[in-house]
Amino acid sequence: MNYTVFDNYPPKLLDFAVAFFLLFAILGVTGNCITIGALCKSKKLNLCADILLSGFSMPMSAVTFLERGWHHGETLCKMFPLVRYSNGAVSVFTVIAITINRYILIVHPRIYNRVYSTRNMAIIIIMIWFASLLLLLFPLVEVWGKLGYDPRVGTCTILAVNGKSPKITFYVAAFSIPSLVIIVCYTRIYQV
Repeated sequence: MNYTVFDNYPPKLLDFAVAFFLLFAILGVTGNCITIGALCKSKKLNLCADILLSGFSMPMSAVTFLERGWHHGETLCKMFPLVRYSNGAVSVFTVIAITINRYILIVHPRIYNRVYSTRNMAIIIIMIWFASLLLLLFPLVEVWGKLGYDPRVGTCTILAVNGKSPKITFYVAAFSIPSLVIIVCYTRIYQV
């Protein structure tokens, strides 16, 4: 490794940089821990997803495992994967939205307040939920896959119809799209 670049700076400036980075590392870790704690404790910040997950999906899963099978009827068998997969999609889309938010804040700070007004934030949140439910409309109306019981896994999920299912496409998209957005946005952020 070549350390000659450091020879161009006074030792006191380098010591200041070390102290600066350590201070911000400590503040950053502390701040993020506080934020995570606030998100976990604040009912206002995580209410919707928590109610759907803990109030519907988790109890249904628990009963299904307890009874060793699905005994809740066809309607709930369609609702269960709809809620579960839409919650997953909401999480993925939210990560993408947060990444883009950070990108605009850092790379394009002059337009940030205009883009992220209260009205626009409400629209973004509605779009996240709408897009998540829209994706599951295809298996719900049995255009591309269907929602139903899969005896191989013992739960209700997205099933193939005529050998075609959106499940693999959803999983690939849920990994590749956020990864691409994160890589592009944070690459641009680090270039600033």
